[in-house]
Amino acid sequence: MIKNGTKITIDDMLAIQHDDTDVIAREFTPKMIKIARKAASSLSADRIIALESIFKYLEGWDGRFNLDSIAATCYTYTHYFFVKSLMHRFYPEDEISRMKIVEQISFIDYL
Repeated sequence: MIKNGTKITIDDMLAIQHDDTDVIAREFTPKMIKIARKAASSLSADRIIALESIFKYLEGWDGRFNLDSIAATCYTYTHYFFVKSLMHRFYPEDEISRMKIVEQISFIDYL
């Protein structure tokens, strides 16, 4: 709107603030599923079944975090565990450092 020279109204601001779509989550989810399926061969059959049940919600998900979205909850937990699994080679015992690097979570210092 700014780029086009359109004035932003109060209604426009309300619409922007009520947007519940995470475009990054929408784009990342298929990639995350693909990575998890490749790594699933090392899991037990029960864990693979659990993963696939979660993926049923996530496949085709529109990235919306509305109040009743089961897929949004599945994404949040799956993403959290995915992120926690990264950078172990460099920081095997230091989860806080891993999270700072992977998710740029620097507020952990203040906890």
